[in-house]
Amino acid sequence: MANNDLTPEQKAAAKVKVAEEANKAIAAIDKAITEDDVTAEKNAGKFAIEKEAAKAEIEAAKAAKEKAIEANEKLSANEKEAAKDTVEKAATDAIQAIDKAQDQSTVDSAKTNGKKAVAAVNPVGKEKALAAIEKALAAKRKRN
Repeated sequence: MANNDLTPEQKAAAKVKVAEEANKAIAAIDKAITEDDVTAEKNAGKFAIEKEAAKAEIEAAKAAKEKAIEANEKLSANEKEAAKDTVEKAATDAIQAIDKAQDQSTVDSAKTNGKKAVAAVNPVGKEKALAAIEKALAAKRKRN
């Protein structure tokens, strides 16, 4: 999972989750008795891995957006926090939708919609601008 928006810890956690799903699938395939059982377990394992990969993409989009928000010097601390809360909710909603998905197209749709929702968070820095205006007004009043 080569994604530069995730921290090394987040990458490691995503890899662990994918490995866990792969190990579960391998164990289930080992216990399978018929060819149909093997096929069903293989498909279930691949689907579980795809779900984990989709969730990792959401986490990466979230991390990238949070970095962009934090780097935006036009935003006040309150505006940054509110924007990050909105990003967190969008990511959480997407991950929950992925977890509930029963087929690949639903996973893909939840992933796409989640990434769009995260990307749509574009806060506007008003507090610092208003403070600058108030400061200028106060300075003007002192001179008069």
